[in-house]
Amino acid sequence: MSRATRNSTPSSDTPRRLSNTTLSLLIAGLFVLVVAVLFGLTRLGSDTPDNSSEAASVAVRDNSHRLSTAPGATVNFVEFLDFECEACGAVYPAIEQLRQQYGDRV
Repeated sequence: MSRATRNSTPSSDTPRRLSNTTLSLLIAGLFVLVVAVLFGLTRLGSDTPDNSSEAASVAVRDNSHRLSTAPGATVNFVEFLDFECEACGAVYPAIEQLRQQYGDRV
């Protein structure tokens, strides 16, 4: 009699396990769907083309203070420096070393 009880217990748990699996798959599917919708909405909102030349013209204006210019340069290195800023003061020696190493190319 105890064997009959043992055999009936796993079969009664089987539908419950299937429903847990189904519920887990449903939750995972909903999560993927929400992420896909959010990703799609953010991509639709940013239909503006990437204009890096416009970004460069905003960063380097005609009245920007230039420490040096490289003739025929296609890339502009813009250094924003404030000695009251600890990070700016810490990176200043490295920038000066690059300026000495590359000379008029920077």
